[in-house]
Amino acid sequence: MHDGGVSIEIFKNGELICTSVPHYSTKATGVMGGMKKCQLMGTAVNNTQIEHVGVQEGCTFNPPLPIKKGDTMHIKANYDFTKHPG
Repeated sequence: MHDGGVSIEIFKNGELICTSVPHYSTKATGVMGGMKKCQLMGTAVNNTQIEHVGVQEGCTFNPPLPIKKGDTMHIKANYDFTKHPG
């Protein structure tokens, strides 16, 4: 999930099976493979003053979720750039 995201929904055969939410922090540094935080261009806000995605919750299926031939799955990423700047 990129900054600005508020949830990822996972669907199996059109049914919501999991909602994963990000947790934001001003201490988040390079969650994506050690990437450095991006500079915010043309703003008076410096990048250490805004929150970035620090941790993304995972989905645990216990017992495991059976998937069979013919099942369909898709994900939906939800963003709110008012709540969390991108």
